[in-house]
Amino acid sequence: SSAASDVYKRQDLGSVLQFIKHQSDEDGNWIKGKQRFKSVEREAVELINMITGANIADNEKEEVVDVCRAWENSLKKAKELRSDMTIFEQKLWFNLRAKRFMGLKFRRQAPIGNYIVDFVCKEKDLIIELDGSGHLEEGQTQHDEIRDKFLKEQGYKIIRVYNNEINNNIDNVLEEIRLNVL
Repeated sequence: SSAASDVYKRQDLGSVLQFIKHQSDEDGNWIKGKQRFKSVEREAVELINMITGANIADNEKEEVVDVCRAWENSLKKAKELRSDMTIFEQKLWFNLRAKRFMGLKFRRQAPIGNYIVDFVCKEKDLIIELDGSGHLEEGQTQHDEIRDKFLKEQGYKIIRVYNNEINNNIDNVLEEIRLNVL
């Protein structure tokens, strides 16, 4: 795989995207929209090289731009999901947000690689996924297995919780989370 893909998988691209978003042109004007990707392509490549020690060749520059666009699309999708949470996600989030749970910082609907996870505590490398009945279907089960494999390769432990568990006994769910962060 290319250096740009490796950066994306390790999420170092978040730093690159922050850099791109705050980049200004020679006149000090903020670069907005698609223009910023074309205008700061070279700087993005240089920053990836600096972050990773990789050496991205000229022929990989377009891939860097594509990866930046994919990352920004993931961020946009995650933002949409955060504003449209299920009642089960809302109930669990109430218990996790603002460091209410054991003083740990959890993020909701967070992009990791090509996936968006329901909840993640990066400090403890823990992902919590809420599953409805749709996750029992054959195609979805295979997708979940591939996704879980990727996330485990990134060093995360995954807890899967069914929606009815949130509704019926949130205390047991929180205890399971507690046991997994100790």
